[in-house]
Amino acid sequence: MVHFYGIKYKFINKVIKHIKHIIFVCFILLVGHSSLAQCDMELSFNTTNLTCYGGSDGSITTTISNGFPSYIQWSGPFGFSSSNQSIYNLYPGDYTITILYGNGCNINETVTITQPEENTNTIVTTDVACFNGSNGSAFVIGGGPGPHSY
Repeated sequence: MVHFYGIKYKFINKVIKHIKHIIFVCFILLVGHSSLAQCDMELSFNTTNLTCYGGSDGSITTTISNGFPSYIQWSGPFGFSSSNQSIYNLYPGDYTITILYGNGCNINETVTITQPEENTNTIVTTDVACFNGSNGSAFVIGGGPGPHSY
């Protein structure tokens, strides 16, 4: 037997095994405790993206099933914040909802609102040659999302 500062090695080894066991049991209890809070709540989102580039007419309608949240909080671009279940008049970007459930469960989801591409049309014009003339023209070059009317 090896002595370690007057204490037998075998005794120290048993103490270390017991400490490891206690730490393991405490870890399981902590992890097990958080898993007791089952999240039966289900979320679904209906998003409306922007109709025009640079607009703010997006929306997220949220449906919550199987529960009654005790806390709802949205955050988004430009410091956006709301405690409503559904949000409207949104700019493009990511919106994160945090929901706390009464049993200690929480849910975080991110929903993205998009916008169409910027319209990059160029108008090329030709002026009339003479006063009261009718030989001028205008052409639209480019595109971007339609429909277009002129």
